[in-house]
Amino acid sequence: MSAKGELESLEFLQHFSELPTPGASTPSHLQAIAGEWTATASGNGPLDLTPTSGDGVMLLPMTTKRANWTRRLVVTKQPASEFYKDEGGKSNALEVEVTLVEFNEHGESARSPDEEFVDIPLRILLFFESGKRVDDTDQEIFRFVGNEYDSVVIRAATRKASVQFRLEKVSRRKDGQRFKLRIEVDQEQCTANVADLTPIFTNAICVLSKRKHHTQAADNAANRAKEPPIKILKRDLTKIEEKMDQHMNTVLEEMGRVHRQLQLQNELLAKVFMPSASSISPCHSHPGESSTMEWFLKSGVMEEILATKPLPLPLNTTGLSYLTVSDSDDRDTQSSPTSSDASVVEIPSLSAVSFAEF
Repeated sequence: MSAKGELESLEFLQHFSELPTPGASTPSHLQAIAGEWTATASGNGPLDLTPTSGDGVMLLPMTTKRANWTRRLVVTKQPASEFYKDEGGKSNALEVEVTLVEFNEHGESARSPDEEFVDIPLRILLFFESGKRVDDTDQEIFRFVGNEYDSVVIRAATRKASVQFRLEKVSRRKDGQRFKLRIEVDQEQCTANVADLTPIFTNAICVLSKRKHHTQAADNAANRAKEPPIKILKRDLTKIEEKMDQHMNTVLEEMGRVHRQLQLQNELLAKVFMPSASSISPCHSHPGESSTMEWFLKSGVMEEILATKPLPLPLNTTGLSYLTVSDSDDRDTQSSPTSSDASVVEIPSLSAVSFAEF
């Protein structure tokens, strides 16, 4: 080696000895030299030439930025559309779940590393369905169930927050308006830049007091009201009318039979207890109890009762199917084929009319 080469090697070694020992405070970086360009090594990556200031500044490793990623809040579980606040006690509550959804530069669903994620606290406000905010004095209608400070934070592990709550005033007290929740990032509590996360709303919720328990009879009546009306044809009405006429004729015949029996009983009692003077013989003017039956048989009262004819009754013309007509004056009659009894009672008229007992 020439003298000039040895001199250059000596100057290089002298300059290198002035540098700090690697691994002491900056294991993967070289300290900047005043007024020079220095090489910075980060892991196994390429060297990055970075200008430095004159007093020497420690260079930090370069971080990877996700500039083209997007994210937004999404309601993944909506609360029930109806809430009965007076049922189930204070444990009866609604639930809403909010999830942070991320997308990469290609618009695909992605997930950032947990070590880069910053917890996102949320704030919930009460609104009407119309979009008008409920007055601050009525914001207490919304009430958390459980630990509100722990439940309304989106954390790195789950990337979601589940909130249980109650609404303590019925919609009827607010002109029948339904409520909804506005969920947004709490800017005062969040340390990260979350300007890209816009607020979201839940579905509308109608708050009621209690359910109305309908009786079984009311439910059956409601079901019958839904059924179509029964259609009745004219011929069906005619058949019903004919059957009603038949039943009415039967009732009239039974009433006539009972009336005739009462007449016979009245006549019999009148002759037994009030006999005429002509029908009593002189020798039996004062019969005793032992000779009453003998007097009754000898006086001829039984023959007169048997020979008595019943009075005619007006009959409906629609009941002629139950009657038989005889043109002769004799007592020979024919029973109706519809009759189940062979006994026939005669009714005197222009033509002898008789009908069967039922």
